Amino acid sequence: MRVLIATFVILIIVSTLFADGIQPEGSGTQVDPYRIDSLDNLLWLGTREAAITGYYIQTTDINAAPTRDWFDGTGFLPIGESASNPFSGNFDGQGYVIDSLYINNDGWDGYAMFRFITEATIRNVNLTNVDCSGEDCLAGLTVVATNSFINNCHVDGNFSGRFSISTLVSNASSCQIVNCSAAGTITGTQSAAGGLISEASDIEMSDCSFNGTVNGYQYAGGLIGFIYSSTATVENCTVDGFVTGVSYVGGIVGSSNSDITDCVVHADVEGVMYTGGILGYSWGVDVSGCATTGNVKGETRTGGIIGCANFGSETIDCRFLGTVYGTFYVGGINGESVESDINDSYINATVTSSGNLTGGMVGYQTTASSVNGCFAKGVVSSEGNSVGGIVGWNNGGSTITNCYNFAQISGNERVGGITGRNIVNAEVHNCYSKGLIEGVDETGGLVGFSSSIVENSFWDTETSGQEQSSGGTGLSTEDMLSIATYLDAGWDFIGETDNGIEDIWTLNVNINEGYPYLTWQNYLTAPEDEVAPPVQEILLSNYPNPFNPTTTISFSIPKDDKVELKVYNIRGQLVKTLVNDNLEAGKHEVIWNGKDTQNRSVGSGVYLYRLEAGGKSIVRKMLMLK
Repeated sequence: MRVLIATFVILIIVSTLFADGIQPEGSGTQVDPYRIDSLDNLLWLGTREAAITGYYIQTTDINAAPTRDWFDGTGFLPIGESASNPFSGNFDGQGYVIDSLYINNDGWDGYAMFRFITEATIRNVNLTNVDCSGEDCLAGLTVVATNSFINNCHVDGNFSGRFSISTLVSNASSCQIVNCSAAGTITGTQSAAGGLISEASDIEMSDCSFNGTVNGYQYAGGLIGFIYSSTATVENCTVDGFVTGVSYVGGIVGSSNSDITDCVVHADVEGVMYTGGILGYSWGVDVSGCATTGNVKGETRTGGIIGCANFGSETIDCRFLGTVYGTFYVGGINGESVESDINDSYINATVTSSGNLTGGMVGYQTTASSVNGCFAKGVVSSEGNSVGGIVGWNNGGSTITNCYNFAQISGNERVGGITGRNIVNAEVHNCYSKGLIEGVDETGGLVGFSSSIVENSFWDTETSGQEQSSGGTGLSTEDMLSIATYLDAGWDFIGETDNGIEDIWTLNVNINEGYPYLTWQNYLTAPEDEVAPPVQEILLSNYPNPFNPTTTISFSIPKDDKVELKVYNIRGQLVKTLVNDNLEAGKHEVIWNGKDTQNRSVGSGVYLYRLEAGGKSIVRKMLMLK
């Protein structure tokens, strides 16, 4: 009898401990934080019914596999049960691991390690092998984050549900998310699936990465499914793996109203409508300094950078180095541009389609859109009509200015080296093409069909295989290689001021096969038949950019001076000192081989190089792609 009573008491105690967990050691102050060293401590946090404040640190690795048997198989109980009773404290995982966290809930409340965090700080949390499945609003770290700071956290595992599925945060608002990473497989069968965040508003995200697979339906992104505010920022992030969905699919973000800067996608991206290597759909967004190296595949509105750019969007200093395939509205940079601009960008890629409206830079641009200072290399081919090396169909007051095409172009009807069709007050100025052009009907070395302005533009009749064009002037290769051709047409070159002082173009017989190129391409060598003007200021650039594994950094100084040239990573840490010496006035070049001071090869990403001379400091960005 005594044995039975004792056993009954023990069962009650064990049941009580499981229901409420065990309070960790510590008082929760900054100098004496709660010390989390077991699942029971985490359970104690999850059972708090009031708002949770204070300081918490994890002091050891925690095996969370037993959560598979918790609460009739529903798994872990989230910390911070509601918006009125959130976690508002400071949790530092200190780099320790919480392994095999299990969540299986079919409810609508949302499940993760935390449910609601508000004005909280979460740092150094490492969740591995998470198994999370259910209906809606599922993530590894937290369901909802508001006015919080999330830093240096990692989540990996498998996540599946219907709406708002991600690894790190389901819904983030007014948060800073810095240096976080995730890996694994995310599956969302309906809306908003993201590699780190499913939905976001007014966030600042930087130095984050995802490596894995995102399987979504609508609003699928390698980092974020959907950004629905105009004041968020996403900077210096990378995605590897595979991103797929049906509509609004992007390598970084599925659809965004906010800017994206200096991001790189190595992943393959696949969708049906509004599919982009960086962004599926943009509304008044600047996408700058971004690159895509993977394969992008879609049907309608497919672009190597943006699927469809709308109403004041701008694509700046971007490059596409992979393969893009679609059916209609297919471009190496944007599939479609509506009242949007592409500046100082290029492709060295293969762009193919089975339908109409295919271009090296953009398939179709309209409503006063523009492409300026861009070039295309590689292959642009289509089984359909309106195919161009820069723009497939240039329409509705749109312009193509200061662009050139080296790509091989092929299509059915209305095929041109710069644009296949140029109509309805559209314009082409100061462009040239040398690529091979092939088509069945209405095919031109520069323009396939035009009823609008084409001026001061040329094509190479020898290399293009075309004697005709609906606009522009056909020239021999000898004339195309002569700077006089372009100066006489009013092109603005380095070393002259009669045609302008912006120095848009330059030419060197040893560079770009001797044809003109754009000065932003960072070549600084003056043509051999010209006298370089005296250097009046400090100049700094590198080429190629992106690069792998070496790049040449060129700089000019106006007088003899002490010069320091150093390379830093994106966190400001010194990678290598390239120059620390007294140099003569003029132009100098230094090759960086992609190695640090210990002769170790550095990884892919954005690097900074800083030149100090003459009491001035100039910093530029460069991108290593491996």
